[in-house]
Amino acid sequence: GGVGRGGDLSEAHRALDRAYLLRAFRESRGDLGEMMRRLGVKRSSLYRWLRRSGLDPAELRREL
Repeated sequence: GGVGRGGDLSEAHRALDRAYLLRAFRESRGDLGEMMRRLGVKRSSLYRWLRRSGLDPAELRREL
């Protein structure tokens, strides 16, 4: 089983982060200020989190 391997776990964590961030982005209607308030993070932390999750706010806004 691959559950105990670090790569699988980190990929699962990234997928969860991505889904969580996408939901917050949609609920905030692409407003990053609102998203920061909802998630309780600073702007720099939010951008770092988005980057680590493979998400680009500009691309996401085009999909709204």
